[in-house]
Amino acid sequence: MLRKPRPITESWRHGLSGQAFVDAFLECATGAVSLGVVPPPASAHVSVSLAFEELSGSIEEVREHLRPEDVESLQAASFRLVGSLPANGQHRRSVTLSATPIQQIVSLDVQHPQDLALAHDLVATVHSKFPRAEGQQSPDLGATSDTAGPDPVSVAATRLHPGLQVDHYRLIRRLGAGYSGEVWQVEVLSAPPGVAVVAGQVAAMKQYFPSVLTRSSDSLRIQQEFRVASELRHENLVSVYDLVLSPSRTFGSFLIMEYVAGDSLKSKIPEQGFPWEHCVLIGRQLCAALIELHSYGALHRDIKPANIIVLPGETLSIKLLDLGIVSLIGERGLTEDSVFLGSKHTSAPEQLFGDEIDERADVYAFGATLYQCYRGKPLYDEQGPVTAVVRAMLENPRSCEAKPGASEDETRFVHFIDRCLAQDPAKRPANARQCQEELERFSH
Repeated sequence: MLRKPRPITESWRHGLSGQAFVDAFLECATGAVSLGVVPPPASAHVSVSLAFEELSGSIEEVREHLRPEDVESLQAASFRLVGSLPANGQHRRSVTLSATPIQQIVSLDVQHPQDLALAHDLVATVHSKFPRAEGQQSPDLGATSDTAGPDPVSVAATRLHPGLQVDHYRLIRRLGAGYSGEVWQVEVLSAPPGVAVVAGQVAAMKQYFPSVLTRSSDSLRIQQEFRVASELRHENLVSVYDLVLSPSRTFGSFLIMEYVAGDSLKSKIPEQGFPWEHCVLIGRQLCAALIELHSYGALHRDIKPANIIVLPGETLSIKLLDLGIVSLIGERGLTEDSVFLGSKHTSAPEQLFGDEIDERADVYAFGATLYQCYRGKPLYDEQGPVTAVVRAMLENPRSCEAKPGASEDETRFVHFIDRCLAQDPAKRPANARQCQEELERFSH
């Protein structure tokens, strides 16, 4: 009867980083070759993922060309040792070792070793070089791809969690999630080259969902977001610092931006709405942010109370967040016709209909935000798909009403909101600067 060794597959958390990680990885790769788990003739190949580069070749070549600065930007490393093509019905033999200093996961896969004792020697070598992180159970050397289920450590590590190191940043706590990803508060461990952050700084990280990067248009939009947002510096706009776009890596695509302490405007709106004077103050600051954004030829496309932070302090100060679906005015082809990006309860009719938009779409969303601040509820709060809001717009278009006892100035302010919410873009203020000029006319 023919007996053949079964594959050995393992994955666990380790605690190495920096040069210690590099040394351990290359020693394990060298050990796999010298042990002869895959007998000659066999080919070995190492691939190293850096922040913005890939380095690959033989063990000796990678060891020779890996520079000290590369160690700091190291994202992942993999080693593959493959025997000759199978013959006479035999299984192909191979060793695959992969590890990351970011998620601190090491994985070893040995396919059909010729000598099981040598395979166990290799497993023991890898375990000695990559000690299991504190609190993890001892590995079962008998686990195989035929019998073992998913490694709970590996599965858990694929989720974001406090303390996880991603590139130059350590996650502190989850702040929220939206269309394109999760947002986390992070600590800067070291400043990446050319990025305007310092070690110890607290920042915010938008970690993009893998599904966001399935279309080339999404990747282009994210790159566009960074290109525009990284140039913006305004007291009412969040600052953006760093972008790593690499969908092939776990947790590989993220945006680093200014962390803004405070509460969302949505959470601060009273049930009966703010006094109209507070709404004017919010509107002036929001206009200032939009004037800056529009001056770069960009639209926000998702202005809403949830994307506005009220800063701590006695004065009512705000910042506009989430440029995640920003678009350049007049630039076409970055969004498929069937894809709606934005918030249905504050988006302009032409945006909901999929028509071409300009600054007046942001003016509408600005008006819808002021409506919610003043009245205490969204202009349209229909549940269900976008078509629910579209139907309400067509069948029962809404307008803002002044509160009982409203002064003349308050009534004029309400009429201004209504003009921002005009169904016909031509009847709205042409841009944020016109809105700002109108708001300046109200009493301080």
